Amino acid sequence: MPQGLTTVFTEPGKPFDLESLPTPDIEEGGILIKNTDAVICGSDLHVWRGDGDGPPLSQRRILGHEFTGVVHSLSKGIDTDSLRRPLKEGDRVAFPFFFPCHRCYHCIRGEHHSCTFRSRRNMVGLDKYPYCNGGMAEYFYLQPGHYAYKVPDELPSDAIPSVNCALA
Repeated sequence: MPQGLTTVFTEPGKPFDLESLPTPDIEEGGILIKNTDAVICGSDLHVWRGDGDGPPLSQRRILGHEFTGVVHSLSKGIDTDSLRRPLKEGDRVAFPFFFPCHRCYHCIRGEHHSCTFRSRRNMVGLDKYPYCNGGMAEYFYLQPGHYAYKVPDELPSDAIPSVNCALA
């Protein structure tokens, strides 16, 4: 698996560190994305400034949830996107940043956007697997069961990153 250059948030108001981190082994059903385009959301600025409405973040972590990329590696058995369209390495994809639990009341009803337990993976520090868990990095790991949608060729790449925030 490749190493990926990553911007690491260390504490509010401080410059990001640049580190090369290993990408995780791809589990069955997982997809490794090579990030190609990203934008900075207002919530990223709040975290960096330390003036957000949540608890202060002190762990080293990767920020960013408005991004997109191309399929770097597909696990065995994955050959379509979440809409059953053919998917291969090199295809551009969009995906929701937040990962639904698939077990709560809302998920069972198909209301994944309202999932009570949806995972905010970039709220987990770099001491937790997988490391590829934010948009301000070279790679992002889509866990098994995650949604991914092939991006139509006619859409420009710079129009796709903010979709991740909207899909949440």
